[in-house]
Amino acid sequence: MPLGCDDGPADLEIRVHDGEFGSDNAALPYGRPPQGGAAYTPIALRMRGLVPELELEATVTDEGGEPIGVADVRQRLICSNTGEQSGWYVGAEVHLRYLDQPYEALEGQQATLEVWLTDPEGQQVSAAVSGELVWEL
Repeated sequence: MPLGCDDGPADLEIRVHDGEFGSDNAALPYGRPPQGGAAYTPIALRMRGLVPELELEATVTDEGGEPIGVADVRQRLICSNTGEQSGWYVGAEVHLRYLDQPYEALEGQQATLEVWLTDPEGQQVSAAVSGELVWEL
């Protein structure tokens, strides 16, 4: 029997743009948002085992560990009961912004994207992916 959204230990998987959930080493695509402004990387997440009303924090750090991109949002997730996401809480795509970073300066940098979710009860889960920043969007 498949796990339900509230079953099992807390777990989080992230997907960068069109990548695969749970991949721990991938290209980190970025681009210019349609409305203009700071460069961004779209991320999706799926989670189980926590209350689905969450504070999401995400940071992208360069090879030296310095933050170069951030996201900080509140998100309410829904339990999927069909397809690949069945048994996971899922939500809308989150856009991680690279503040004060020229578009061309990001290209080719090795970076780590880490996401933390904290529920109203204070439980926390995190996941990370590392890769090369690639102008693709």
